Amino acid sequence: MLWLTIGIVLTTEALAFAPGVARERQHWIAEKFAQADLAILLVSGSPDGQIDLQTRDALLRRAGVDQIHLVDSGRQLIGIGPQARTEDPTRIDLRRESWIDSVSRALTTLLSDGTGTMAISDESPFTLGTALELVIPEYGLKETLWRFTVYYAVLSLLIAGINGAMVYFALVFFLVAPMRRITHSIRAFRSDPERVQPLDPRGVTMLPDDEMAFASREIAAMQSALSMVLGRNARLVSVGTSVAKIGHDLRNVLAPALLMSERLETHTDPAVRRTGEVIMKSVERASELVGQTLKFVRESPAPLAAVRFALAPLVAEAIDTVGGSTGCRMRQEIGQDVQVNADASQILRVLVNLIRNAAEAGSRNLTVRPASGLDGSAAGQVAIDVVDDGDGLPESVRETLFQPFTRSTKPGGSGLGLAIAHDLIRANNGDMTLEYTGPGGTLFRLTLPTDPL
Repeated sequence: MLWLTIGIVLTTEALAFAPGVARERQHWIAEKFAQADLAILLVSGSPDGQIDLQTRDALLRRAGVDQIHLVDSGRQLIGIGPQARTEDPTRIDLRRESWIDSVSRALTTLLSDGTGTMAISDESPFTLGTALELVIPEYGLKETLWRFTVYYAVLSLLIAGINGAMVYFALVFFLVAPMRRITHSIRAFRSDPERVQPLDPRGVTMLPDDEMAFASREIAAMQSALSMVLGRNARLVSVGTSVAKIGHDLRNVLAPALLMSERLETHTDPAVRRTGEVIMKSVERASELVGQTLKFVRESPAPLAAVRFALAPLVAEAIDTVGGSTGCRMRQEIGQDVQVNADASQILRVLVNLIRNAAEAGSRNLTVRPASGLDGSAAGQVAIDVVDDGDGLPESVRETLFQPFTRSTKPGGSGLGLAIAHDLIRANNGDMTLEYTGPGGTLFRLTLPTDPL
């Protein structure tokens, strides 16, 4: 960064050198014309317009020129200097010289050998309509321009060094040092994210609202969130280990219930047989759930068994599974022709969870119906609403409703039910959203695919 800054400053100075050296040439020529004007005044003030050779040489030496001519319409009025010329000089008329010409001639003189002669003409400041012409050796101008070049180069290097150092230390203080603190925190956090403290954004930079401060706050928030997720995952691992140990024994506990439900299915009373069928299916699902849980703990989630099936019987089965003993009247309004393509067992778990939650929350009426105001067949999906007339969900759980182990919608809950249901719907290429909750009740909307996954 230091060398880059010095290079940029030097490049800028180099671009400014050409007009600078042209301006130095103009000053040098202006000084020569001022001395020549003084010599012309001295000569014109003499009695006969003539001066002796000693005075002439002194005037020419003081002006630094070989010849001085005062010309009017091509006719010489006054001439100072020897008339003989050893070489044809380079003629320059300052009255017609442009800025580009001035720059070009300054650079040409700077790069020349300095052995030539210049005949420079311009208007006389004392006599209107006349012009001064100076014959000047080129080496004097070349020497002056080279002195200017050396001075300009030294000054440019000094300015570039100072500017480069100032920019460098400013960048180190406001950018590099904060970035080093951030990268050090990221490296340390990556090595041991469960134990290393997240970045403290207050100590990263002195400017509270610059980009580095904003980046440090975002990184600190990300590290804090990641620490929480890792801690929660660690607890989930412990829970999974416990579930794996309990799952084997739970299958043995379900075996007697399965045996008794088989006996109830052979009873002569139809109501008892219906009860036996419900118990049998519930036990089978519980056993299947235990098996899937064990697979999940072993990092082998159960694959989807997606089939095309009618949705209405599955909703009716979910209502029968929860039962009417809760005091909640339940009904379904799904048409018999509505079919979806998903894992029936997982969709049933979702529906049972939503219906049971509504019933346990004190709802008196619950309806499963087609989504109002939507075209159920649009984009290969079917949308249904699960509506109750309860008191609504607490404000504290709405934002984290589908996040596990946050807050439960009922006392003593684990906060897993809706999170699992949401994940199951998403796994089946569908979606579950909370459309409304409040004093008038709660409405969950389920979107299920009708096309193969």
